[in-house]
Amino acid sequence: MAKETYQRKTKNIWFPNQKEPNAITDPELFLAYWAREKERLIDGFYLANGQVYVSGWLYWHTVYWTIELNTEINGKAYKTTGTPTFRDIDWEMSINKEKAEAAGEIIELVGARGFGKSVWDGSIGGYYYTLFDDVEVCISGAHNTDIRVVTDKIEVGLTNIHPVLKKQRIQSNWKTTVRAGFKDKKTGQPSEMSSNSRFEIRNYKQGNDSMACNGLRPKFHVLDEIGKIKNLKACVSDTVPCWINPDTGKYLAVVILSGTGGDMEVGQDAGEMFFEPWSWNILQFDDIWEGRGKIGWFMPATKAIGKYKEPKKLSEYLGIKHPDLDQISILVSNEQRCLDEFVKPRRLIAEKAGLSSMIKEKAYYPIVPSESFLVISQNPFNVDQAKAQQIRLKEKQITGTPVEIYHDGEQLTHKFSNKRPIDRFPVRTGDNTEGVIVMIEPPLVGSPWGLYTAGIDPYNQDKSQNSDSLGACYVFKRVHSITGEAYQDMLVAYYVGRPDDQFEWFENVRKLLKYYNATALVENENPGFIQYMTLKGDGHYLRDQPEWLKDIHSNSSVKRDKGLHVTPKIRDYLNDHLKRYLNDVAYTSTDEEGNKREFLGVHKVLDPMLLEEIIKYNSTGNFDRVVAASLAIAYADELNQKMKEATANDHDVYKSYFQKIQTNQKRSMFNDVRSHKTMKSKNKMFL
Repeated sequence: MAKETYQRKTKNIWFPNQKEPNAITDPELFLAYWAREKERLIDGFYLANGQVYVSGWLYWHTVYWTIELNTEINGKAYKTTGTPTFRDIDWEMSINKEKAEAAGEIIELVGARGFGKSVWDGSIGGYYYTLFDDVEVCISGAHNTDIRVVTDKIEVGLTNIHPVLKKQRIQSNWKTTVRAGFKDKKTGQPSEMSSNSRFEIRNYKQGNDSMACNGLRPKFHVLDEIGKIKNLKACVSDTVPCWINPDTGKYLAVVILSGTGGDMEVGQDAGEMFFEPWSWNILQFDDIWEGRGKIGWFMPATKAIGKYKEPKKLSEYLGIKHPDLDQISILVSNEQRCLDEFVKPRRLIAEKAGLSSMIKEKAYYPIVPSESFLVISQNPFNVDQAKAQQIRLKEKQITGTPVEIYHDGEQLTHKFSNKRPIDRFPVRTGDNTEGVIVMIEPPLVGSPWGLYTAGIDPYNQDKSQNSDSLGACYVFKRVHSITGEAYQDMLVAYYVGRPDDQFEWFENVRKLLKYYNATALVENENPGFIQYMTLKGDGHYLRDQPEWLKDIHSNSSVKRDKGLHVTPKIRDYLNDHLKRYLNDVAYTSTDEEGNKREFLGVHKVLDPMLLEEIIKYNSTGNFDRVVAASLAIAYADELNQKMKEATANDHDVYKSYFQKIQTNQKRSMFNDVRSHKTMKSKNKMFL
């Protein structure tokens, strides 16, 4: 049998004139050649007289790694193998990997489908396994199927690796462990000369096994499809001890948390970590898309789709003129072309197909970071509208006023409060969850019954200590025929919190209802609040069990005097009311040139955290604000069928509300509103 020459026709984009020596005929040159190559692979190298550094991994990825490639022959699709093409995003990965490793930080990468995150995961894993001895590479995920996607790519790469770099195995089980090495021919035992580098495969089981990697000390760890891990934060926290030096606290592992838009069924934790990277030791990037400050690494569709990448010289891409760089070609994203030819046409088609199709399209091919975390088919609301309203509130500095409602000896009244409303969703352990009443418009003096409705979603004290559940109450002001009033058909006050003393929450809600003379539709799974109101003699402020429940649950025998229990069917019913309110045209205006403008109901939502819940809504989490607001609106809709007296366009002051939305006034929207306290003492709280 002929001896192995250890030669291969390797296409080297960095050194195109380089030729591999023959191990048989030129052994000394062969050893020197591969000593230099391994040095490049491990330490990287410089081009252009030291101006440009090329990392060892990037050299590995673009010269020695092998991936599956899609090709077409005579109109038929085939799979083949080959070296990855050199793209702009590969250059970015090489830089970001170096930064993360040097700083001891985690990479959290999310974005569009098709850019090859699993290819990177496999390539980096193969890099450490092949070039280093006695290292662990951990491949993990929420499901075996997701893990298999990465391990299959690693197997393709290792099977086709250059013969000089190939390692024998003494274990080869892609469900548990793959270990490099060989057995001693005399003893039959693993040789002490074995590399002992290894892949360890771990399944977090959808987040239910946060200690899945306990005992490992990986050099590289990838956790793939993080949007499918419902307890991602716990999984990361419990795995951190595997990554750090216990004496110095320095990260020793290169860690990548990767996720795909459209696979975010339980991606709440992934989203929180992505948008607060500083809290999780995650490599930070400027949010150039939505202006949220620092975020994780986002891969937009405009950079992900290979069809819209165009070849350029590396010198042109880097803006550095040098012959070393002129000979290297890189595929660079034409983002505008991708936007015009791919993103926009697909979204137009999806829009015609309906909201769920549009959500899916945006999740699969996001162009801004927040779209990556959209939950397909679980969010019935128009996310874009809610985001736009959040931006309007922030730009125009529109806020409600934190107040305390108290009895002055004669009547209920209110005063400023220094407490701040809860401003994070969902809340985390350690957050201040006391909350405060926020008033957008004070109650009308002598308000008649039926002018104000309320929705209440209490919390269970026994379960809330380590929960993100909050108690929520929203007061809704209906349209009516009394002239001279400021704003109508909108939420005018709310209280969201979870104080240590549940009776404090009960009492604040009771005073809020009485102050507005509002009757509330309450979620009654936990009867504590209903009992409290009854004992206080204020049970009449709570709506009796609605008759329309029979239409939803015709066979139900449940009979409770007050409120309702939010079953999945009732939840959908309430969400439909809230969705209708947000989407319906609330007011129309025409400018001097005859251009018509429509304002939707979402313009009237002035609570940014309610909008945040609407944006992040899914059927599995605690969305207390959504429940309470939808209860208030559903109750108002019920009364509107019986006693609606006017429409929005009938009132000049109602029109002024929308006129103010169009201005850039950086002040309270309600400067012309007076409360009954204002009439008596000329208090300027809302002026």
